[in-house]
Amino acid sequence: MFQEKNTMHLACAILLVTALSTPVQADQNQWSTNGPYGGSVKCIAIHPFNNQIMYIGTIQNGIYKTTDGGETWNHLVNGNQFSCMRAIAIHPFAPETLYATSTDGIFKSANAGIDWTFLVTPLYPHNEIKALMIHPIDPRLIFAGGPVNEWMSTDGGRNWFRIEDIPRNAGIEDLAYDPSNPDILYLLISSGMYSGQGIWKSED
Repeated sequence: MFQEKNTMHLACAILLVTALSTPVQADQNQWSTNGPYGGSVKCIAIHPFNNQIMYIGTIQNGIYKTTDGGETWNHLVNGNQFSCMRAIAIHPFAPETLYATSTDGIFKSANAGIDWTFLVTPLYPHNEIKALMIHPIDPRLIFAGGPVNEWMSTDGGRNWFRIEDIPRNAGIEDLAYDPSNPDILYLLISSGMYSGQGIWKSED
């Protein structure tokens, strides 16, 4: 009996020492970076079917893409390169189609970022667009907003019209939809004469 108790105590001691000396992995707040180092990162978009593919937009140097979860980054350079990025959105069903906004308007790629075309929007084609959102069920619906622009497209970005219920020059900072009902939309206002009016909501 005495030997059994000693054996049990020894086993418990070994378990305790092991537990104290083994690094705890759960709930550790560990962050690391592997670039890219081409500019201050403003926005990020993750491929809906492959989380190893991501796009980031920078303030100084346009868009970068990774296909290996951030181990390496490729600078997407093309003839329509635009440097000061604001938002990136990926088509929910056809992720080779991307939309990106900058201080110079809205751009679209149909081949996963290789080539980009400029989308001419009404009234202010070259003004800053800070926010962009694609409807998750009907991706023909695209919403865009900026300091002086509040736009909507019903045909995938070919044509745009103003959202009349939003005050002009309201200053749109961001857009979001309710994941349980994507017809419920929210937008954030934080600049201009409408500063302090906070969040606007649409249910249709």
